[in-house]
Amino acid sequence: MNFDSYIDNSVQYEVSATQMIPNYISTTSSHYPISVTFNIIEEVNIEAVTPTASLQVYPNPTSGELQVTIAGQARNELQVTGIEIFDMMGRNVGTLRATSLQNGTINISHLGSGTYFLQITMENGATTTQKVVVK
Repeated sequence: MNFDSYIDNSVQYEVSATQMIPNYISTTSSHYPISVTFNIIEEVNIEAVTPTASLQVYPNPTSGELQVTIAGQARNELQVTGIEIFDMMGRNVGTLRATSLQNGTINISHLGSGTYFLQITMENGATTTQKVVVK
């Protein structure tokens, strides 16, 4: 970060802390929080990424097996490199690599009933996340 990006006269004492935290001065700090504003402009180079809008994960809800397809093609033509499965708390509850996927089929029958998120990674580095409900 460059201090040339500092916006003049943007320093503010955040006195609202004393109103939101009971006994702020005697229990928290004898100093007020301070905020400062910077104007940061960053150039971003965005490479073309293969769209994953036609990626389908079905049936959803499922009772154990899912199919992963794109534009009517099987998973092995998608160049999927891996799938990570997360629960509602964001914990990783499973990881599948391309070699463990059979004909675009994912077996998640070992998971309990609930909502999960599949983070699917493609060979080109693109990722997409799909919400799945297990009955």
